[in-house]
Amino acid sequence: SSRTRAPFNGFLSVKIMSRAKYSRSEDIQILNFVLGQQGTLRIQGNKLWQEAENSKITSRSWQSMREHFRKELHAEYQDLRNRNLSKVPSSKYSKSEQQEETIEEQSVSEEEKADESVSAAKHLRQTESVKQVEDIMRETKRSKHAVIHAGIIFNGKMELAAQYLKGELSDELLKRQWCFTEDMYLIEESETVRDVLFDGKKPKDKFLINLIRSRGKQAVVDRFEWIHRSASDSTR
Repeated sequence: SSRTRAPFNGFLSVKIMSRAKYSRSEDIQILNFVLGQQGTLRIQGNKLWQEAENSKITSRSWQSMREHFRKELHAEYQDLRNRNLSKVPSSKYSKSEQQEETIEEQSVSEEEKADESVSAAKHLRQTESVKQVEDIMRETKRSKHAVIHAGIIFNGKMELAAQYLKGELSDELLKRQWCFTEDMYLIEESETVRDVLFDGKKPKDKFLINLIRSRGKQAVVDRFEWIHRSASDSTR
C-alpha cells in the first residue's frame, strides 16, 4: 500500500528559512567577539567558535556562526581591523535599524507637535477668557476683580456673570449661586472637606454641616471639584 504523504508545512518551512538569516544585531555580536580576540589565527579553527557558542553571543551553533563569518562577515572584519577598531561603531546600523530610528524620531516629532497644539489651544482659551473679561468690564463698568469673582460665583459662565453684575438676575436664581464665603471655605478647608466628601468621614465643622444640608452633598462635591480643577488648570 502506498504511504500517505504528509502535507507540506509552509509555516515550518518559512520559519526554518527565516532562522537561517542572520540579523544585523547577531552580525555585530559576532564581529565584536572576534575583534576582541588576540591575533587572527584562531579564527580559522573551531575552538574560537565553540567558545562563542558557549558564551551565547547568539543562539546559533558554532558551526553556523563560523560559516556565516567566513562567507558574510570576513570582509567587514578585515576592514574594521585595518581601521584599528576593537568593536563595530554604533553608527554602523542596518537599513532596518535606521528605519526604526527614523520612525522613533517621527514619533517624537508627532508628540512634540501634539504638545504644541495643546499649548496653542490653551493659550487661545486663555486669550479668549481675558478678552471676555475685558468685554464685561467695559459693558458693566466694573473692575477686573469684580468680573473675575462673578465668573467664579457662576462656575465660569460669564454670560450669567455679566447679567449678575448688571443686576439682571432674579432673586431666586441668585439664591442658588455660591457665595464668596462658601467658596473660600472649600478652598481653605480642602483637606477637611475632602475627608468628608470622598473618604466618608462624619462632618464635625458646623459650617460644613450646614453647607451640605442646605446645598446637598452632590452639589458641594461638584462645586469643590470645579474650584480645584479650575485652580489646577490655571497653574499649568
